[in-house]
Amino acid sequence: MATLPSTVVMFLLSKRFGALADRFGPRFFMGVGPLVSAAGLAWFVRIDADVTYVVDVLPGLLVFSLGLAMTVAPLTATVLADADESNAGIASGVNNAIARVAGLLGIAALGAVVAAVFASAIDDQLAGVELTPAGERVVAVAREQTLAQADTSGLPPAEAQAVSAAVQDASVDAFRRAMAISAGLVALGGLLGLAGIVNPRRHVDAEDCAGGQIAGVPEDVADCFEAGELPVVSLPTAGRT
Repeated sequence: MATLPSTVVMFLLSKRFGALADRFGPRFFMGVGPLVSAAGLAWFVRIDADVTYVVDVLPGLLVFSLGLAMTVAPLTATVLADADESNAGIASGVNNAIARVAGLLGIAALGAVVAAVFASAIDDQLAGVELTPAGERVVAVAREQTLAQADTSGLPPAEAQAVSAAVQDASVDAFRRAMAISAGLVALGGLLGLAGIVNPRRHVDAEDCAGGQIAGVPEDVADCFEAGELPVVSLPTAGRT
């Protein structure tokens, strides 16, 4: 339910951004879209343990979803446009497969980073704190349960509070690190899109049109051009009336 606004934004805007990409080319949308999504992810870096959904989560989620809507429709269209019609199904399948595999690899790699940051942060938070054997067991279990609350029942009140605070702070640190890395990777994708994607160019060859591009558009060559897209040619005016 918390991420439902993302689905709504995608549903409402993907088609519109797809139409704009058809009109202006995919480069802008596949470059700027990830940068907008990265800004939404960067918003989550400020989240603390005490979260208000409307103030802390929803704005970043909406910005992220806006960038996602800008990117997804042009991405699919660009992949399919660069493949022959007979290979459209294969192109779509390869595109989806790469997206799924990349997502799994990203989650696995980022999960390892989060777990390492979480465990290290717990040790830093509890440095110099004397723990009972029971407290040490609680901390050892907490290290294996990344971003989970520690079960401090049975510990002395002061020790329980110290362990709970350490685990909570470690969870916040790990979450913020994950959001920062995610925002950086998504932004990098946008920069690569701006640098590497080229909008398709329309080529019209004069030799393929019997009337030529200068002579105008007689009936026998009208089909060589689309309305409103004729090239403008400037000719010398000297000696002409």
